[in-house]
Amino acid sequence: MLIFGKYFSKKNGRMREGVKINAGLPVSAITVFIIPVLILVMSLLLLTPVAALAQVAVCGDYTNLNVVVKDPAGSYVSGATVEIYKQEADSSGLIRATTRLTSGKTDSVSGTAKLKFKNSTASSAAYALKIRTINHDDAAFWFYNIYLGCGENVTVERTLSGILFILHGSDGQRLERTRFDIYSQRYDSSGNPVEEKKEKLSSITTDYSGEAKVYLPAGSVRGLGETAGDYYALELSHGGLKFNFFNIYVSDGRLSTFNYFLSSLRVKLEYSDGLSFPPGTEVEVFKQETDSSGYRQKGSKVGEFTLGADSYGTIEVPAGTYVLGVKKSDKSYHYFWSVIAREGQRADHVLNAQTTAAPVACTDKARLVITLRDANGNLIPGLKFEAYEQTADANGLPSAGKKIGSGTTDNSGQAEISFKPDTQKAYALKVWDKNDDVGVFWFFDAARFVCGYDRYVT
Repeated sequence: MLIFGKYFSKKNGRMREGVKINAGLPVSAITVFIIPVLILVMSLLLLTPVAALAQVAVCGDYTNLNVVVKDPAGSYVSGATVEIYKQEADSSGLIRATTRLTSGKTDSVSGTAKLKFKNSTASSAAYALKIRTINHDDAAFWFYNIYLGCGENVTVERTLSGILFILHGSDGQRLERTRFDIYSQRYDSSGNPVEEKKEKLSSITTDYSGEAKVYLPAGSVRGLGETAGDYYALELSHGGLKFNFFNIYVSDGRLSTFNYFLSSLRVKLEYSDGLSFPPGTEVEVFKQETDSSGYRQKGSKVGEFTLGADSYGTIEVPAGTYVLGVKKSDKSYHYFWSVIAREGQRADHVLNAQTTAAPVACTDKARLVITLRDANGNLIPGLKFEAYEQTADANGLPSAGKKIGSGTTDNSGQAEISFKPDTQKAYALKVWDKNDDVGVFWFFDAARFVCGYDRYVT
């Protein structure tokens, strides 16, 4: 055992302090104990920085990666954001993107993004690419297993899937410069898509051809962790109403074409006796709903339209069930229930009111213009005709009543008469060539009139 103590001595007139060792052990034992400890400590001090330096200095060069982005048609995609991440496996062995290294944008000429980065911890490794044209994670494409070595200069090419949207009005005309929204779609607990919007991804505007190309990933393949879905939803505001369409499917590596048509109602309204509601009639459109007892009821008003000269009227509405209402003179309504608009279609309806029309004898004359053609469509001049008020015989079959006019077709195969029509009556035509008793053509229900409007019959 060593015993340490202080001592003082005087040398050259000065006091000196020192340590005195009382030898519990011989000097050789002290040497054997201290020197190995000093060697161990120095070794640790020297070796630890060298090992750490070896770990951080695996790669000292920059790696250059050129990413070319195209669509399935082979067109370059410009302005896409490209990011590169370290790729690692989690505790379950699933691939994950971890540290973001750098990013860039594809140019407008070659669709190329130039990425330059340094990963000093690996001489070679696997990386993940994130590519997006829409600034939302639900619209990002992930490409894994990009293997790169330290200091390499590599070019890779990746293809984005998407949808070419073509928007049409209910009349088939394309909707130019029309704005619409794209949403990701919700899924139920079993992984099945449900018709509910999740996140708004972007607002898009069609070009002058009514088209818009949108790059969207098949999420089950290109989503982060491959957990997102493959279905999207569209929302379009038009005429003050919102049109929604769900289950727009995206297939990885493909550019699909999606033609979307606005749905509409084309309606003709008639009384129970077959007479049409007159042109100019205003028709209000309401949502049809069901109360707690299951009975139908009128909901909120969504729009209105006016019947035209042919007694038809059209309105664009989202797919659903509606109630039509025509206000009567006493402010009550004729209601037409359960009028269905179908998705992406024009639904034609002839609806009957549960009442007859009030008789109206017009105070002004109207023209009945007649055009006669043969079976090949050629105009026939010189044919004689007579027009009659149409009645019914004892058997209920149509017959001629009061004669209201007659004439002969001119060189253009046309003729006309004018008279004051009755809106409750139908009119019949008798046509012949040589003899008004032999070879006669009868046309019943040839015309019905609304006051103030002419009728053209071929």
